[in-house]
Amino acid sequence: DHNNNPEGNIYVIMRTVENVDHPEMHIEPHQHDFESLFIFKGYNPDMSGLVVEVLLGDQWHRVESPKTIRIPAGLNHNYRFIKGSGEYWNIVLTPGANYNKTVR
Repeated sequence: DHNNNPEGNIYVIMRTVENVDHPEMHIEPHQHDFESLFIFKGYNPDMSGLVVEVLLGDQWHRVESPKTIRIPAGLNHNYRFIKGSGEYWNIVLTPGANYNKTVR
């Protein structure tokens, strides 16, 4: 991110969750001026084991890992963990790699 490389163009965050058994949301719906990716990977050998809901525009979509979702620039989005264990990766393509300056 911008703290490590102010000239960078990529912001990456990774979260891990264990044994989720009720919906968990970490942020409010928002959008960015730049494209981003959500990557969901469960802890089973085939990368399954994590169930999430992803908000794209005004519709929630239930997905199971492994899954990668492209978020176009300007699209309102969010996610929430529903069940299981695994990892969530968020990759935002942003000049200066400063995530907070891209959130609207």
